Amino acid sequence: MQFARWSFALAAAWGVFMLLPLYFQEDWYVIVFPPALTHPEFFYAFITTGLTMQFIFILIAMEPLRLRPVMLAGIAVKIGFPTTYLVLYYGGRLDLVSLKYALPDFVFAALFLLSYLRLRSSDTLFRG
Repeated sequence: MQFARWSFALAAAWGVFMLLPLYFQEDWYVIVFPPALTHPEFFYAFITTGLTMQFIFILIAMEPLRLRPVMLAGIAVKIGFPTTYLVLYYGGRLDLVSLKYALPDFVFAALFLLSYLRLRSSDTLFRG
């Protein structure tokens, strides 16, 4: 259970560290990744959705046994982001250097899957 707690808590901390500053970096973002944002609502909605998932990861870290089924959603999130990057890369729409941003999510997906497998659903019957 400690492994699951640490995996989800670390993922939440990493996610907040990476996402929260984006709220204040739109100007920087459009300089580094031109052109300018034509639909900033998508940019900010992505950040908000991502931060919401970090809150869910914190909840899972607090009660991994009770929230074991929700771990599957966490695994899906952590697989979805890098999969999107890979599809864009193989479609010629993303450069190889950008793939480095997807690597931590693959690692967290593996940690989440391991956490899920280590916590058997039968454990919840015997623990409060």
